[in-house]
Amino acid sequence: MKRLLGLAVVVACSVTNRDRAFDAPPPDDFRYVSDMLAKRCGSLDCHGQDTRSLRLRGKFGLRLDRNHVPGFNKDTQLEVDANYAAVLTLEPEILASVHREGGNDADRLTLVRKGLGAENHVGGAALGDLGQACLESWLRDEIDKKTCVRAAALEKPPGFDVGGSGGTGGHPTGGTGGGSGGAPSGGTGGTTSGGGTSGGTGGGGGVTSGGSGGGCGLCIDFWTDYYDPKCKATAAPSDHLAYVNTDCHSCHGPSGTATQFFIAGMLWDFGAQKGAPKIEVGVREGSTFVYTCSDAAGFFSVPAAGAPKLDWTKVETRLRGEYGEKIMPPEKEHKPTCSEAKCHSDVEHQLWAP
Repeated sequence: MKRLLGLAVVVACSVTNRDRAFDAPPPDDFRYVSDMLAKRCGSLDCHGQDTRSLRLRGKFGLRLDRNHVPGFNKDTQLEVDANYAAVLTLEPEILASVHREGGNDADRLTLVRKGLGAENHVGGAALGDLGQACLESWLRDEIDKKTCVRAAALEKPPGFDVGGSGGTGGHPTGGTGGGSGGAPSGGTGGTTSGGGTSGGTGGGGGVTSGGSGGGCGLCIDFWTDYYDPKCKATAAPSDHLAYVNTDCHSCHGPSGTATQFFIAGMLWDFGAQKGAPKIEVGVREGSTFVYTCSDAAGFFSVPAAGAPKLDWTKVETRLRGEYGEKIMPPEKEHKPTCSEAKCHSDVEHQLWAP
C-alpha cells in the first residue's frame, strides 16, 4: 500500500499528499500505537522534548497546543498525526522495507532495537513484549488494538517507583514523577469508587459481553478498548428522576413488576446536583466482562435477561469517563443491588463520576 508523506512545518508536522511516495503503514487507527509510544517513551525527560530525533507528543510530555500542559488534557488528533509523521520520518527507507515484507525483521528499525533494549538506550527496554507486539502489528497492517490498549495502560511506567497506598481518588501505584518513558506527574496512590445515589426504577441501557483477562486488582486489560465519548445508553423515562434515591431493584428486581435488571444505578456529576452522562460502567470476574454506559440523566442499567452469573466476592467494578477512572476498593462489598438504602442510595455515598 502506497502512502504519501510530507511535512508542514508550522507548529507541528502533519501528513499531507506532497513529496515522494513510499510504502508505509496507514495512519488509520495509529492512535492506538501513538498512545502506547507516548506513554512508554514520550515523557519530558525522554522523547517528549524537541531535542530528540524521535519527538513524541502527548498528555504526559511535549504538547502542541500552548494551552495544554503535561498531565492534563488528553492527546489531540494533531498530536497523533505528529507522532505518525515522527515515526515514519525516523528511518523512512528501512520502515518501507519492513512494511513491504509484512513486518518481518522489524528489529532493522532503530526504534524497535532501542525500544527493546537490544541497542544502547538510556530508557532501557521501554517497549516490552506488549509494546513490541503492538508496534509490529501496525507494521503488518494488522493492528492489534487490544494489545496496544494493554501496552498503553502501565501500572508502573518505565523508571517509576511504586508509591504508597495514598489517599482517596489517586492511582494505586502512585509514585513520584520522573523516570524514562513514564508520566511525570506521579502522585499519591489509592482509589475509590466514590459512593453515591444510584436509585431510580429505570436505567440507561447497557450491553453484556465476554472479555479476556483475569480478575486482578489492577488488570491492565480490565477494559476492552479506549473510553468511548459516544457510548450509547437506553434512556430512562423522564419521570424516573423522581426515583433517584430509590433502590432500582425494588421495581426491577425479582420481586418487582418492571423489567428485571442485572445491575442498575445512578451516577452523579460531583457538585452539580445532576446526573453524569456517558460514564462507562464495567464489571469483571475473570474472563467475564459486563459493560454499560450512563444515559443523559445519569442512569445506567444492564438487563437481567442473558446476563452472566457472577461470584460477587471476586468481582471488580470500575467507572470511566473522559477525565479518568474510579475503581471500587476490593475490600468493599460488591453487589448487583448497588442502590440499596444503606449503600449508594445514601446521599452520603453518592456515585460520583470520575
